[in-house]
Amino acid sequence: DGTDPLDGDDFIAREEPLSGVVSDWKNKLPIADVIVSAVGSDSESFSAEASGDPLGRFAFRDKFVGKNNLTFSKATSSDRLSKAISSLDALAAIKMAVGINPNRDPDGDGPDEALAVSDYQRIAADMNGDGVINSRDALEIIKAAVGLADIAPRWVFVPEDHALSFEAGINLSQFDSIEVDYPATEKLNMIGILVGDADGNWEGPTVTDADG
Repeated sequence: DGTDPLDGDDFIAREEPLSGVVSDWKNKLPIADVIVSAVGSDSESFSAEASGDPLGRFAFRDKFVGKNNLTFSKATSSDRLSKAISSLDALAAIKMAVGINPNRDPDGDGPDEALAVSDYQRIAADMNGDGVINSRDALEIIKAAVGLADIAPRWVFVPEDHALSFEAGINLSQFDSIEVDYPATEKLNMIGILVGDADGNWEGPTVTDADG
């Protein structure tokens, strides 16, 4: 019953609530205000919603033992989209299409090297989601940059521990709903990808340390 501190078998199990952190694919900076919805897969139709804080953290207060289907979404203002998506993203997509790394070398001839192209970045460049990066993606990115998008920029959220293979094909619909068995899984960290932001320069609100 939790009254004997010297007896290892005398305890009350306290599961932590289902929680996690959402970060961007390039700099692992927090993505704020991500809405996480959980729906239980049993007949009781359990449902709950959690909102990410400025440090990208989310946690459900309610605990539902069993399988939960999680969905992640984020609304991004047109002002932030216009800052994130530009002709530089279209250029990055063109470079990736011909096998050139579009990422800048941070110190020129110094010891640091440009960030390698990741499958996250390939997802960001594949504007039309057909599994191939080409001039059509670059054209759609240009349209998005000037507010004439046929295909709107959108967020994709992928579990951090999920192995991706863009070359083998990635079905992004598998991330529309993610099944989590709680409490076997208590932590679920996610990577956010803004499709259209091929160079990964999206920036969220500035996060300050309130108490130093």
